Amino acid sequence: MWQSVASPRFGKEHGPHCSSADSARRSTRRRPIAPLAAAKRLPCRNPVITTKNPAAATDFRRLIRTSAARVWATAVQSRAFCPLAHRYSKCSSRFVMAVATCVATALEKRRTLPVDAMIPDPLFMSTHAITIDATPEQVWPWIAQMGSGRAGWYSWDAIDNGAVPSSSVIVSEFQTVVPGDIMPAVPGATDAFVVAAVDPPRELVLTVPDGHGGNAVAWEHLLEPLDSGRTRLIVRGRASSHWLDLARAKPPARHRRIFIERAYAVLARLPRPLLIAFAAFGHRIMEARHLRGIRRRSTASTER
Repeated sequence: MWQSVASPRFGKEHGPHCSSADSARRSTRRRPIAPLAAAKRLPCRNPVITTKNPAAATDFRRLIRTSAARVWATAVQSRAFCPLAHRYSKCSSRFVMAVATCVATALEKRRTLPVDAMIPDPLFMSTHAITIDATPEQVWPWIAQMGSGRAGWYSWDAIDNGAVPSSSVIVSEFQTVVPGDIMPAVPGATDAFVVAAVDPPRELVLTVPDGHGGNAVAWEHLLEPLDSGRTRLIVRGRASSHWLDLARAKPPARHRRIFIERAYAVLARLPRPLLIAFAAFGHRIMEARHLRGIRRRSTASTER
């Protein structure tokens, strides 16, 4: 005799005496799952990952970056990430803040400057800026005396100044600057940087000739007065494709390349996307210290 039993799957009794309604209900529940291809045709219900919602995708990326920053900050504070995290947290925080203080505004990046006309179609361009608690007249002497073999570049001297410390005082013999003068980019340079335009105490434009009647590099320092006796220093650099030829060229006889020249020679051989990425990162670090060096010296001189 057939006995009805309880189904562990449906919680109903089934057997030879089950009703037709129960059979229909069981057959409905046992329908196969829709194929994966059909599932892929279903509209995505998550607006974050749809390409039709770029604003949501941007918010999602911002959320990921913010979350990662919070995780890192928590790990550093709790010393749970690694034994070295807390040890180097202050150093890394200072580095991030130092670089962040040299960020130009969106308006400063978009505005037209005289240096733009010197290299209309650049391979690379950057704009940085910093606010200095000193007047343009107090900042200008530090800019006028720049150059390797002069007062230095106020940056990483071991990299761009032959390990000679940049001057911490105003040098009177380097205060007169006229178009055509040379501010050596590296120790012993006699052809770059060339003073292309100068308007004390407002503007200085330096260039590196490309050997074909144009410019391989153009670099501008612009000082704008602010209220309360402050100055906004805006620095823009532009490099053309001819810069690659100069970086790849062999140095003159008996010329020993310093670190930054060797770095440029290596960068010039990279594929263009990597070249631009590494150049932007390295230039950012060097120029941030350059701007902070000018600010530190200018504010110190006003306090004396």
